[in-house]
Amino acid sequence: MARLPSPGASYDRSVSAEGTRIEDGDSTYTVDLRGHVRFEIRDTDDDDDRDRDRDRTVRAVVTRFRMTGNPESAGSDLLGEIVVELDDDRDDDHDDDRDNLIRLTDDDRLEHLLALGLRVTLGRRGWDASGEQAAGAEGADAEARRRRVLRTREPARLRANDLDRFPPDRDDEYRLRRAVDLYDRDDSDRDDSDRVVATIERFPLEIGGRDNDDDD
Repeated sequence: MARLPSPGASYDRSVSAEGTRIEDGDSTYTVDLRGHVRFEIRDTDDDDDRDRDRDRTVRAVVTRFRMTGNPESAGSDLLGEIVVELDDDRDDDHDDDRDNLIRLTDDDRLEHLLALGLRVTLGRRGWDASGEQAAGAEGADAEARRRRVLRTREPARLRANDLDRFPPDRDDEYRLRRAVDLYDRDDSDRDDSDRVVATIERFPLEIGGRDNDDDD
């Protein structure tokens, strides 16, 4: 029988998403992403009507999430690093934490729902993902290939519905419930800006062992 993690516990784990696929206009990028995540387990809110069975539900708040990788798309102009991470600049109206839940199901398994507001950085040739100019990249042509920073307007929603423990085993895949639209970072809060500039079509997230990296 699966057991809910206890409120107050925290878990640092490695994560991977091999074969992540991003559609960017006429280009398709495939990348193996790896990184880390931190979960903090909390009680659900007393005033949240969705949590009617509070003794069978806890909140798994994501306080750290960052993945990186280099695309496999040969011949594309995207040869730099791709970074997928929590969007720290999301406004307070987007309370993704309320949707990050672990539930004990009727058959005594665990269902984990993830909602992640993301910032996606696409590194360009001659620049790394932090926006620093790499050796040999000079002039206006290099500037035109600089990184692009995109963000989600609605969170990426993933689900694992048959876990026997939390944190899960490496072979428990979190499935993306629907494709994730990405917008230019500077335009995504404008009411008149509905232009999707890229889409995460595939994001097969797996949560692995303890993360021993010190990235703080």
